[in-house]
Amino acid sequence: MPEPEMDEIKETLTANDFSKARRLLETFLTAPGVDSKKLTWARQKLALSTYKDKETQSEVALEKALQALGREGLEDSTDPETLGLAGAVHKRLWEINGNVQELTWSLGYYERTRDAGASRSDLEKWAYGSVNAAFVLDLLAAAEGLETAAPTQAAVAYRNKADGFRQKVVSERDKLIAITDPEQGWWVRASLLEAYFGLDEFENAKLLLQQSISFFKPQQWQLETMAKQLASIARLRHDFEHQGMALQALSPLVSSAGARSLLIGKVGLALSGGGFRASLFHVGVLARLAELDLLRHVEVLSCVSGGSILGALYYLELRQRLQTNPDYDLSRDTFIEIVTAVQDKLLLALKRDIRTSAIMRSLWSLTTNRTILTAQMIDKALYANSNAPRRRLLDLTIVPKEETPDFHPRRDNWRRAVKAPVLILNATSLNTGHNWQFTATYMGEAPTSIEPVVDATERLRRMYYREAPRPHNEIELFTAVGASTAVPGIFPPIKLKGLYPDRVVRLSDGGVHDNQGIFGLIEQDCNVMIVSDGCGQLTTETKPSWWFTRVLMRTNDVLMDAVRRNSYRILAARLRSQRIKELHFIHLKRGLATHDVTWIRGRPEDGQAVSCEKGSSGLDAQTQRALAAIRTDLDCFSENECHALMFAGYRIADRDFAESAIVEASARSTPRANWKFSRVADWMDEHTASTAPKAFFEELQCGRHLFFRWLRLSRPLRAWNSLRGTWLPDSRQLFKH
Repeated sequence: MPEPEMDEIKETLTANDFSKARRLLETFLTAPGVDSKKLTWARQKLALSTYKDKETQSEVALEKALQALGREGLEDSTDPETLGLAGAVHKRLWEINGNVQELTWSLGYYERTRDAGASRSDLEKWAYGSVNAAFVLDLLAAAEGLETAAPTQAAVAYRNKADGFRQKVVSERDKLIAITDPEQGWWVRASLLEAYFGLDEFENAKLLLQQSISFFKPQQWQLETMAKQLASIARLRHDFEHQGMALQALSPLVSSAGARSLLIGKVGLALSGGGFRASLFHVGVLARLAELDLLRHVEVLSCVSGGSILGALYYLELRQRLQTNPDYDLSRDTFIEIVTAVQDKLLLALKRDIRTSAIMRSLWSLTTNRTILTAQMIDKALYANSNAPRRRLLDLTIVPKEETPDFHPRRDNWRRAVKAPVLILNATSLNTGHNWQFTATYMGEAPTSIEPVVDATERLRRMYYREAPRPHNEIELFTAVGASTAVPGIFPPIKLKGLYPDRVVRLSDGGVHDNQGIFGLIEQDCNVMIVSDGCGQLTTETKPSWWFTRVLMRTNDVLMDAVRRNSYRILAARLRSQRIKELHFIHLKRGLATHDVTWIRGRPEDGQAVSCEKGSSGLDAQTQRALAAIRTDLDCFSENECHALMFAGYRIADRDFAESAIVEASARSTPRANWKFSRVADWMDEHTASTAPKAFFEELQCGRHLFFRWLRLSRPLRAWNSLRGTWLPDSRQLFKH
């Protein structure tokens, strides 16, 4: 390999551009007559680049990384660098698939790294293998239930062995500190201070960290790696009530608020589809998260359809404050102000029937896409800003006030107390059936939603706007929101022509692929997931219609519900295997009882209500069911409907976070904010709902209809319906999701 080419690869790796490095290394490895020493180096760097490259599907990338290391020859390898990389790959595989066997393999490779370093008198590799083996042993101890009331002997043995490895590293302190080579010195010190930290010797760890930063002046990515590793150890070995000293030890790397955020983990918030009903529900969820001071920790905002409308508005409000206020000025009250502004703008916008207005305008402008018209009206109603008449996605990146112009959330958020979130607006590609994402920097199909083993369709690769052909390099926010909300059959898909050779991209509602926005959080490696689900959930029908249009709508509802259940199962499995630390799935039917229906002549006790593990939502059950049936449309909503949906999201989120480990006790005891939707609290509470005016409940019940609601609420018609039943057309199913 020519030296200039090696220099380019090294620079690319230093810049963490693993995708480019992977492509350069793949080209090199196919060239003939490469020097064996350089070949080994290239394979190692290819393995590193491949498993860290976000442009490839994770499990596929990790398998390719093992192949790059020479999977067949790993059993006989004595090269500590190769063995250490193999250990890292298997540890990452465990994070993805939850298979504890991956941890066992990872431990084996790290122990062999340790032994290989010792046999070569390579203290750096010996120390690296030791502390990483200790970390994997801690993971195995946690998997065996070390923190439970009755830990197993295996769990205790794992922890003791981990402490033994760390103590041996500490015993070699003088020899390790004597290594001052710039290339090796930082990583040797990193291993030593990790050993101190794992043994709870926080003062020694802090002092060594201060000295090492001052002497070696490491790059930001090296500091990030160290901070995240120490935070992981703190999470494994200490609960949230006993992490004060651990936080202090991290102070040379990050502020106390930033350190706590590291301990919490990477927080992702998903806002589901479901029209304006979902948007209103999400406001209530955001309100409670603001009170609990959790919104500052959100690093990813994955939105679908109605969630995209609300998520884009919240993102713009937060962006404005992040870019005009330093980190330390953004308090809990700031986030309450942001959500209040979002609430007020949405309430004002929903006084107008955007859906009907767009349909009428499209009749006069036959050449304009109805979806684009609707999106432009939403843009004008919610996002308009006289200082920025156009909202191009490439202009919507966030650069917080005290940060440098090259700030990037994925690279630099780790040290911030208030995160700059990545906004993902999800649509569905009708070309391939894959998830299509719009962010402030790129658009295209995400690799995470593709399973190559069973998926034979092509992937429309993501592109950065600066690389996109004109005019798509200047795509605007309303186009992305429009694509995400383009309900099939109601709104035509968004067309993007000239992006890929011989292809016309057509984008439809993101809910077709993933109505909860969950895959966006998975792809971004979030390990604390909050899902606000305001979608239209499947209801029981005692006598399903046989009419073909109703059968088609019902089967679509069944398919959507199956995707929703499977998405939840994926997250629940990740929670059980500790791949994610905490999961909150907040939805409109939380706590409502379900029933097993007993067959005719069956025993009555066989039909008892199925218990709900999550407990009561705190809402009156009858009112909650009425809210869960409200239309998922883009028309106008009454004040009572708006406030009721917001309060439902607020109350259900409140119950869901009542015992959350990531919420500080001080936040729970802080007085509640004065939200507009609180006016309906007594009317909806399970204990005081009887005081609600009868007209309030009737209005919520009538909210399930798309048309003629004002007629249904009129006195003569109510009297007629009480005698003969509802005779007006029932349009509940049209905008179900």
